[in-house]
Amino acid sequence: MEMHIKHRQPKRIVQFFALIILALPLSLGAQLFEELFNFGLEVLKIVDEEILEISALTDEQENSVGEGIKQQILSENKVIKSYPKNKNPHKALADLLPHCARKGIDYDLTIIDSDIFNAYTVAGGKVFIYSALLEGLRTQEELVFVIAHELAHNELKHCVKKVQHAVFASNIDPNLGNVVMIGYGAIKRPYSKNEEREADEYAIKLMRKAGYSKNGGISFFNLLESLQGGDPGFVIPIIDDFISTHPSPQERRARIEKM
Repeated sequence: MEMHIKHRQPKRIVQFFALIILALPLSLGAQLFEELFNFGLEVLKIVDEEILEISALTDEQENSVGEGIKQQILSENKVIKSYPKNKNPHKALADLLPHCARKGIDYDLTIIDSDIFNAYTVAGGKVFIYSALLEGLRTQEELVFVIAHELAHNELKHCVKKVQHAVFASNIDPNLGNVVMIGYGAIKRPYSKNEEREADEYAIKLMRKAGYSKNGGISFFNLLESLQGGDPGFVIPIIDDFISTHPSPQERRARIEKM
């Protein structure tokens, strides 16, 4: 699979504006410096969008990359079919999928046997739920929120953009095998705070369309807060979507309460 990424020109633009920003004299007035700095950030954002457009994958290509990443994950983990009777991840996925907009994505869900409280997703709609999370969640609505949040990252193309950025940074020939390995390596790179906020909001919208209320999201972040034991600095030992670099459970719960 060829992605036809044009590496050099966008990189030169990024480097050029980065040098301009770094070279700005400190003697500039604070307001002027801030305006120029913000202008530089806007330019970098435009260049980033250009890079993503140049390196965009079709849904078919994204599905192929996602399947390759999934197979790598399965080779390193034990998959199980069982789950608690009162928390059915497959029903949650089935309830949500009809309301997803990206109809060309091959969404599926895998349960990983692990004592880590975790869930995450990769490009191509591959969702992974850890058994410890299934045991730790208290209600089906909390589980629906977690899965809706993971679907949201795919619906909003956060996952595939992770792959695109990693491929661009690697500056290699983007064939299928290389893209899969780079995408697999990018799994642990956290989403930005803004991406997490977007995914939370999209998840609530998705839940409502499927006939659920926002209470699952509120309850889930109450659970995370209780796991912190009242200590905001406590790090819950999970890999991806709810690690300490993200907005706090308290902030995310408050945002959902206002939706």
